[in-house]
Amino acid sequence: MGGGPCKNVAICTLIPQSQVNTSLGLTAMFTSPETPINMGGMTFDQCSYSVGVGASGIHAEFIRQCHPDKFTPLTYDDVRKSYLAPGGTRTDLSGVGEKAFYETVPGMAGTTLPPKVRLVAFKGNIYVVLSDSYAPAAQDAMIKQGLSSFANTLLNAK
Repeated sequence: MGGGPCKNVAICTLIPQSQVNTSLGLTAMFTSPETPINMGGMTFDQCSYSVGVGASGIHAEFIRQCHPDKFTPLTYDDVRKSYLAPGGTRTDLSGVGEKAFYETVPGMAGTTLPPKVRLVAFKGNIYVVLSDSYAPAAQDAMIKQGLSSFANTLLNAK
């Protein structure tokens, strides 16, 4: 099941900051679209939703990659079995693309920082990674639902 030709997706436009704030419980003040990358038919798009300036201000980051042929550089199993920080959990998700998982990594030791979460999903020749670096346990179900919805939006974008 190939996916056909790849096209760039303006993630920050497709999934506006207001929608991210509402769905993930964030207070992002601005978005930062990365310059789209196109190489040999492959596309790479990224958008960061930030509450402040610099890397520490990024709270959510959405990445979408598309390969002109069935996704081969990285397989779902490779990503699923990759390193997971101590204390982290990784669970398979249904209803998102063809295959997906959701992982939670505890906040930095010795701090009161909440956990970080990441959703990774594949569909045909498209691979998406959505992360939220501020995911209090009390909001986990809401964040998982929001990231799942956004992942399907990005996987289905034409």
